[in-house]
Amino acid sequence: MFECKLNDAQLLRKVVECIRELIKEGRFEVSQNGLSLQGIDSSFVALIQLTLRASGFDSFHTDKPMLLGLQLEQFCKVLRCASLNDSITLQAQDPGDKLNITLQSKDDDRISNFVVRLIDIDAETFTIPSKTYNCVVKMPSSEFQRIVRELSGLSDTVGIEISQDGITFSSDSHQSSGKIQLKPSTLEDGQKVQVKAEKPITQFFALRYLLSVAKGCTISDSVVLMIANDIPLVCEYKVENLGNLRFYIAPKIEED
Repeated sequence: MFECKLNDAQLLRKVVECIRELIKEGRFEVSQNGLSLQGIDSSFVALIQLTLRASGFDSFHTDKPMLLGLQLEQFCKVLRCASLNDSITLQAQDPGDKLNITLQSKDDDRISNFVVRLIDIDAETFTIPSKTYNCVVKMPSSEFQRIVRELSGLSDTVGIEISQDGITFSSDSHQSSGKIQLKPSTLEDGQKVQVKAEKPITQFFALRYLLSVAKGCTISDSVVLMIANDIPLVCEYKVENLGNLRFYIAPKIEED
């Protein structure tokens, strides 16, 4: 039997909403360490890695490792029923074919029970090797989303250039072009742009993927971007004290 409780149901909703932007089905792995999910989009461009530690939940118990396959849109429909201060409890049996979900108000005066059917998902698990990234940028997630949205109106591709001077996002098409640079600094709202660059690097990415990834701003106030030559861009959001959500986005190959 598996059962866990999280006092902030809205946080789980935001995480799943962000994931379902890129994958329709998710296979959650349950272990003594917590919940994890790995998935890849249908075009094999974006890989998602979610890690939620057992210690971050208000309670967490499982008798043995389990796999919970879920249709993410159906899961989200239930999570959207949660009010602002609701807690959420997930429960599943092994063997079993359903996930029991309980939403409970802070004052315990409203309890909602739902059942979502589990599905079999035949998905390959990818081993993500440890990499050293030449360039790492930490910036406000809201600013990342704003920049991606602004440049998406100009082209379907964005260039990301990182150097000691800062990070530059650029977009270019036959009709128009744009460039937005952020220098290492403290912004008006007090959030910082931090840049570590061993050497300058420029890579290009499909904007439609970054638009989806940028919706992680609902999860965390900041995002960490990690770039190195010839490997995917990593966008990492901290999920409060639970763990983290990482997106690996393959760069576009620019044709001459």
